[in-house]
Amino acid sequence: MNLDGFAEYLRIKRGLGEKTVDGYVSDINQFLKFSEGSLDSYTINHYIEQSLKTKKARTINRFISAMVNLREWLELIGKKYEFRTPERLITAKRLPKFISYDKLKTIFNLPVKTEIDYRNMFIFLFIYSTGIRVSEAVNIKLSDIHTDKGFVSVSGKGNKQRAVPIATRVKPLLEEYIKIHRVAILKNNGSDYLFVGKKGKLTRQMIWRIIKDIGLKLGIENSHPHLLRHSYATALTTGGADLRIVEALLGHKNLETTTIYTHIPSTFLVDEFKRCHPREK
Repeated sequence: MNLDGFAEYLRIKRGLGEKTVDGYVSDINQFLKFSEGSLDSYTINHYIEQSLKTKKARTINRFISAMVNLREWLELIGKKYEFRTPERLITAKRLPKFISYDKLKTIFNLPVKTEIDYRNMFIFLFIYSTGIRVSEAVNIKLSDIHTDKGFVSVSGKGNKQRAVPIATRVKPLLEEYIKIHRVAILKNNGSDYLFVGKKGKLTRQMIWRIIKDIGLKLGIENSHPHLLRHSYATALTTGGADLRIVEALLGHKNLETTTIYTHIPSTFLVDEFKRCHPREK
């Protein structure tokens, strides 16, 4: 079965990201190799039974999601197969790790000797304070920044646009980066993008390395962009933000994805209560 049309369906009709598309196509190809091209309920269930011996429930659930999309695509192009997609497996929710605000504040103690040092520190702070994905961060242009109105325009998954507020304390740092440090880094080179190196736009891999390096300097092991995103969402929910607001700010497609941030360890909540409540001071 040629899955080129299926991949295009996922990208265009469903608006899925390239990583998700590649994962779904890979899952279907593995299944078709196992089933020798057969598409029936018995073979699908047998494949899942065999997969349970070596694969995690989350991986199997991704395969099931891929099959749901495959069936929709086949029906769309006029091909019908008599198979039913099985129910998703129940998985334990993993609590997101996050960086506390007290830990983040130590970033201002880091030595900033060069324009690159300032840029790297600012990238860490900006992603932490906006909760954007690294794929969104690399594509922000200067024209997307609206400091006068207090937000940045972000293009998320499926090219869906959303406005993300810029924290009041981050605004002057952003303006300094754009007017001074960004100009110094580029020198005579031009670029429309916010985050740049000497040769222009930074890549996702570069920002990953920057965040990892800054994290190590802060004493945070395995620091990565998604950790900053989790920290942003955790700060909002523990601060009392409505989950619908958090969902919109993060660019989630459904509230179920956001509800994981309600499962914050009780010890953290007690500590925050003691730190913040006037009766505890």
